[in-house]
Amino acid sequence: MIPKYNRGIVYFNVLLIAVALIYFINGLVYDSYNSYFLALSLISLSSINIPLFTKEKIDFFEPIFLVQFSVIIGVTLRSFFIVYSDSPRADFLIDWLPIHDIVENQPWIVIGLLSLSIGYISCPSNKESVRGVLHQEDYDFARFKYIIIAGVVLSLYGSYIFATSVQVDFSDLETISNKRPMELEGGEYTALGHIQLLAGISEQILYVYLLAAISKKQKFSNINIILLAILFISASITPFLNSSRSEIGLIFINILILLYYRKGIQLRNIISTVIVILVIVTVMANLRSLAQDSHVGNAKEEDVIEAVVGSGNFLDVGRTSIIIDRVPQEMNYKYGETYLYWMVGWIPKVVWPDKPNVSMGPSIKSEIYNLPVRNHGYPPGMIAEAYINFGYPGIILIMFIFGFLLRKFYLIFREWIPNSDLALLIYTGIIWRLAFGGIGLNFSQMIMQCLMNVIPLLIIYFAVRPKLKLRNDNVT
Repeated sequence: MIPKYNRGIVYFNVLLIAVALIYFINGLVYDSYNSYFLALSLISLSSINIPLFTKEKIDFFEPIFLVQFSVIIGVTLRSFFIVYSDSPRADFLIDWLPIHDIVENQPWIVIGLLSLSIGYISCPSNKESVRGVLHQEDYDFARFKYIIIAGVVLSLYGSYIFATSVQVDFSDLETISNKRPMELEGGEYTALGHIQLLAGISEQILYVYLLAAISKKQKFSNINIILLAILFISASITPFLNSSRSEIGLIFINILILLYYRKGIQLRNIISTVIVILVIVTVMANLRSLAQDSHVGNAKEEDVIEAVVGSGNFLDVGRTSIIIDRVPQEMNYKYGETYLYWMVGWIPKVVWPDKPNVSMGPSIKSEIYNLPVRNHGYPPGMIAEAYINFGYPGIILIMFIFGFLLRKFYLIFREWIPNSDLALLIYTGIIWRLAFGGIGLNFSQMIMQCLMNVIPLLIIYFAVRPKLKLRNDNVT
């Protein structure tokens, strides 16, 4: 008997497989690689759904759900966009290759996701454990006032330094929001990550203050709302100047995570937040598109589907297949090297211009796609990075380990989150970068993003932390 909570997921998977089978048969009958392409994209989604079969309770911010979200957009929906859309973005996403070139390596996406799922369900749940449960007294709100003022000042100063360093053009709204690196001597470029970290300090204060305000168990006062709004605005300036749609969207998502675990918000609130994020993404995508294309006279607006599904972000079906096809011909195997880049990521590039880039995006764009690079490139995603390092066996092994560790991370924090604000802050600062970002970026970039989020959170938390009492409880 299928458990009640799992029936919908199982039936949905059966539907996916049935539709995939129809596309596969159509491919055999009409020799249609488009049909094979769509069939494999549906099977990819089916593969990542496997850990959800045994779920007794749905946790929307469990790592496997976030990985699934990336697969839905970057693999399944993007495949349909590539086949059925007449947008130039569709050809761009597969580098103007015939679809059968993509299909040849697409089964490795299925294998990688299946391996991740097996690793995830292989991690055993803790049936019984003894934990110290954190009980917290009131936050020091008097100290909070000074920290908020200092944080906003530092964020505004960081935004100013960023704007002047990359020479932001404030002449019109279209050109303000655009990707901008800073050119160094020797032709190297830097995204000024250390300056962006300073500019983002308001974001971390925002999360701690929101959680502290929630802990008072009182209705939000006007002053709470005003302070949160000020923190949000100051945290959003640099991402807007850099056209970082995901960073602004992530602020909403992290707020949602905090409210989800402390207030138990309902599904409709989650959907409303997603709609707000999609609107922001679409507006910023149009601003960037207009800024980049107006000088050649072909500026056009993008709709929400083209801005999100056609963006090239997330776990990208076309890019993953292209990388597997072109390594080692265009790029040598790395043999684990890329998994160590994060160790030097803390060194500013203005100090060490030739340091290894924690992001593989620039090297993928230059070596695999043979395109000029300033700073931002095409991130490979976890599956392609595993292949770049260890070939086909790497896809199976690395994805299994990644799935196992995602589950272990979740199980550890699941026990602490209900009683510990500190645990919830760490989980909020890491989980989106770890799961959703990790599957679509590369390992070292994911690690650096997690550290750059959680370290400021910890500093701010302990600056205003309450007195902590630790009591040993049996957690079963």
